[in-house]
Amino acid sequence: MARVELHIDYAEVGRILKSPSMADAVGAAASAVQASYGGDGRVFVDRYTTDRAAAAVTVVKKNAEGSELLTGELLSAARRVGLEVRG
Repeated sequence: MARVELHIDYAEVGRILKSPSMADAVGAAASAVQASYGGDGRVFVDRYTTDRAAAAVTVVKKNAEGSELLTGELLSAARRVGLEVRG
């Protein structure tokens, strides 16, 4: 079997991770989680960029201290749309 060498173009990978297409894909996944969330409270999506396109899904509700830890509603919403969530 022939030996294969792989060279990663980190600059290009960085450009792809920050691209508008990637931002749209990440934002669409976050919006899908938002739409799939079935619990109480208001759900917000915040898009941002660090070294890559990113998005956060936040649930705000009254008397919710630690409720995600107990119920896992947001985690369940992410799984329903096909996302793999790891800690």
